Amino acid sequence: MAENSGYVNDETQVTSFTNEKNTNGTEKKKDNAYENDEVGSGTDVQVDISEQNHTGPYAGMPKEVLLKYSRQKRFLWARHILTGMVILIIFILLALVITIIAISPPCLQFWQTSPIYHIYPKSFRSADDSNGNGDFKGVIEKLDYVQTDLGINVIAVSSVYESPQFDNGYDVSDFKNVDSIFGTMKDMESFIVEVHDRGMKIVVDFIPNHSSDMHEWFLASSNTTHPQHEKYKDYYVWVNGSSETDVPNNWRSEYGNESAWTWNQQRQQFYYHSFSSRQPDLNLRNEDVRNELKDILRFWLEKGIDGFRCLGVEYLFEAEHLRDNPVIDVTKPMSRENLYPDYTQNYKGSHDLVADWRELLDQYSTEPGVYRFLETQFEGDDSTSIRYYGTEQTREADFPMNSQFLKTSGKEWNGKNIRNKIMKWMSAMPEGKWPNWVLSNPESSRVASRTDVELTRCIGMMYMSLPGTAAVYYGDEIGMTDITLASSTEDRRNAARSPMQWTSGDNAGFCKKCTSWLPINDNYMNGINVENQTSQSLSLLAMYKKLISLRSDILFQRGYFCMLQTNTDVLVYVRELSGLTSMMILVNFGDTFGGGMNLPSFYSNLPSSGRVELYTSDDDNFKVGNTISFENLNLPPKSGVIVSYNEHFMFNERSDMIGSCFINSKVCYNTALQVVQTC
Repeated sequence: MAENSGYVNDETQVTSFTNEKNTNGTEKKKDNAYENDEVGSGTDVQVDISEQNHTGPYAGMPKEVLLKYSRQKRFLWARHILTGMVILIIFILLALVITIIAISPPCLQFWQTSPIYHIYPKSFRSADDSNGNGDFKGVIEKLDYVQTDLGINVIAVSSVYESPQFDNGYDVSDFKNVDSIFGTMKDMESFIVEVHDRGMKIVVDFIPNHSSDMHEWFLASSNTTHPQHEKYKDYYVWVNGSSETDVPNNWRSEYGNESAWTWNQQRQQFYYHSFSSRQPDLNLRNEDVRNELKDILRFWLEKGIDGFRCLGVEYLFEAEHLRDNPVIDVTKPMSRENLYPDYTQNYKGSHDLVADWRELLDQYSTEPGVYRFLETQFEGDDSTSIRYYGTEQTREADFPMNSQFLKTSGKEWNGKNIRNKIMKWMSAMPEGKWPNWVLSNPESSRVASRTDVELTRCIGMMYMSLPGTAAVYYGDEIGMTDITLASSTEDRRNAARSPMQWTSGDNAGFCKKCTSWLPINDNYMNGINVENQTSQSLSLLAMYKKLISLRSDILFQRGYFCMLQTNTDVLVYVRELSGLTSMMILVNFGDTFGGGMNLPSFYSNLPSSGRVELYTSDDDNFKVGNTISFENLNLPPKSGVIVSYNEHFMFNERSDMIGSCFINSKVCYNTALQVVQTC
């Protein structure tokens, strides 16, 4: 009998392996369980279990013994119970997952979870010292500053298209190419890859209203002998005239207060331009032109662009009847300011066109985790601008730019006025839409030049803690100011476009040995630079970093915004969400102390005190972690504070706060599951 080494210490276990018969001639028992086993195939097994002394299951038992015991009721019931428990747990987990999915609100998109850092590339960073202009490689060098240092994951880049640079890139001669001052198309593609490799998103300008007069479309359209004249002759707005002095009407250009009509000698007609004569308006009633613009969007979407800032939407269409715009005061000289732009701005057709572009972007937003963003830039009346959110039936922009703070300056920065501006936008915004806030951009003066140093900090705290998306114009986070222009004839907007101030060294770190295209503000040598402020815990840059980190919290992304009653100087509002600690933001814009406010006397059940989370200045009474009283809150002049307090008191549940509390989507925080849920 062959020895089974697996059982050498078991005297009662006898196992033999033979081919046909045992050595004593007795018949074998055939073990069918091993017939198909690769090792025991074709081998007979005889198992003698009659002599074993075991009274129960034991380690190393053969299969027959195992089967004998496993079929006993107590083991069958144990297996059934364990199997049932496993199935029950699986169903509970599955039900929990389904429940979480069912109660969870839609995920926020990238433009909702991060501020947008607006770069004017010509002034951001020059890696190539040859021409004094910022470039793609320079922006790539500073991406880690934007993401890692600031904590921002979305960048918006002003126009980089091929251009004669008459209007610093807003006069585009080729919408499908980049200007050589920034680098090559390959550099642009590398830039997009670098952005995406970091998990960031990139938004670029889209300029649909006009082109450069050097664009191939206009060159063909304006020249009757051009071989492609027939194709492009109606790509622009052309009107007959008896002579070059006989302008069609009183419409005025936005630039220079001159006529919006320019005579073209070759074609013997006038062409229309909302802006400079070097920027002729496209004829957007022409379907071929509209298709060209959609093809431009597709071109950049295929390159990996994540969204577009659509500029000048108020100028897209003009009245075909060509009537004069109504005059405001006939006793005053004819000027753009003395005309109602009834027939030249926000004319019918604009919303349909924006909705068409939104539909195209949606076609590129079908993959999981992919969304193409659309913003419209409109610097006119807020009630008109806000219409570009669209309607319940038709989506347009994800948000139109809120330009209210761009025009605020001096004494206009006060609690009452800022409260009115905020409430005007929040009240007019359609339900379920997303607000946004802008302090500076390439078209307006920098915020630090429209107020003083202390209020710049207060304003930063205020707009970074409001609901929605905050846009940070490059350099605002360090308090950059406008430069003084060399000539009164120079483009006034260039004052806010000076090179970024990175260090206190040569050329502020913008470039090594170049002569920058615009002068660098001398205050870079006095601490207004990234390098110096990075090492200072109380710098404006340090405060911005804390605010950006704070607004990544669920409370600031999804919570209620409730505006409280304020006096002339002090602005007070609350961010709250059921299940989370609430935050109260107080900003004193005045030159004196905030008047010893007793908030619980106005709002019963409000806790008597709270904890300081962030303060705009250095004051022992307002250090982070300190407890401050709401019953006698005396806020120092030109300062702001964020205070946390017990979340059980909810302003949005009070009947007297109807019309003062806003939320994008009604949610609350489930403390048991630790998830945000629809409420």
